[in-house]
Amino acid sequence: MLNKFTDVNEAGEFNSAVKRLPQRFFTVTEKLLSGRICIASMCVGSARSCLYIAISYAKQRLTVGPKGASDTPIFSYQLQQNALMPLLVRSISLGLLHVMCKDIYQNPVGHEDDLLSLCCIDKTLNGWNLERVSSICRERCGG
Repeated sequence: MLNKFTDVNEAGEFNSAVKRLPQRFFTVTEKLLSGRICIASMCVGSARSCLYIAISYAKQRLTVGPKGASDTPIFSYQLQQNALMPLLVRSISLGLLHVMCKDIYQNPVGHEDDLLSLCCIDKTLNGWNLERVSSICRERCGG
């Protein structure tokens, strides 16, 4: 298994069918890319779910408004919007990054050297985004 792509002969000389170092690294780690894309997909979907639930809840949950009655949705308050809307925008943007990464993964011609970096960036940014989205949405929905 270790000698699948490279080998060291009896004289101690290193031989590899893949000559370029970045391509050699990609060849060995390409099996991990599908896992990174799957994790990023899960993060994108989970962030969408969290935001859908939080925004829907904020539009339905009534609180005391200017008239003194519980007739104002909490989404009407700027504090609630300032907490949720940037998360929505960031999640949409990262979703577009994820679609781009999936497209390049399916057809990597011309992007072979960038694919590994893109998949790593996609997984990391979407993972961080999910952590932030889930925490803030939970807080904004009352715990």
